[in-house]
Amino acid sequence: MSEKQSKFHGLLFLFFFITGMILSVWVVLRNGWWLPELASDRETIDKIFVTIFIIAGILFILSELSLSFFVLKYSGDPNRRAFYLPGNTKKEILWSILPGTLVVIILEISAEFLGGASLWGRIYGEVPKDAFFS
Repeated sequence: MSEKQSKFHGLLFLFFFITGMILSVWVVLRNGWWLPELASDRETIDKIFVTIFIIAGILFILSELSLSFFVLKYSGDPNRRAFYLPGNTKKEILWSILPGTLVVIILEISAEFLGGASLWGRIYGEVPKDAFFS
């Protein structure tokens, strides 16, 4: 693949990403597609949902923009030869632990700071002190 074709594919990817984001926002704003009106005291659930939605949205946009950047920056160069990089176990372990840690942090934020744990107690009742879990 020539450098010109590679740059074109990178720009095409960026175009479709930005177009998809704009169309998604337009559909949401046009149709009012969001959470329904609260029917009870579940504002805590809505707060947790919105917080996780915002965090996931920011991470998605950052990852897609960085992917677009690297596709454009390291596009094909006919004068450069491809080379093989062997696996790196330390990096693979790190990239496996990072997403898990992020999930645990989001879980803690939703349980402690946004009221998820107290909401669970209000819905299902408190756990008895002498309860036995098997």
